[in-house]
Amino acid sequence: MKDGPTAVVVDAQAPGLAVVRSLGRRGIRTLVATHSPHEAAVASRYSAGVILTPEPGLDDDGFVTALLRGLPAGERPVVVPTSDDAVVALAGNIDRLT
Repeated sequence: MKDGPTAVVVDAQAPGLAVVRSLGRRGIRTLVATHSPHEAAVASRYSAGVILTPEPGLDDDGFVTALLRGLPAGERPVVVPTSDDAVVALAGNIDRLT
């Protein structure tokens, strides 16, 4: 779905892969934000792109900065964190993300 909503799935391990597949099957454009380009969700046919970030939990500020830089211009995607570290990093930077 090119004109519909965009989702960004944060962390690309097994839970992230499941979310990417589920959203992709429903026609939702899905980007993967991850610190590891070798995760399975990165290679999923449902991934519309990858945003490489520092690892949340180790560099929360760098993670959020990279995430914001990687978002498509003018879009406000739904962000789906799939790990506790990602939730903490996003929650701690909510002012920068809104």
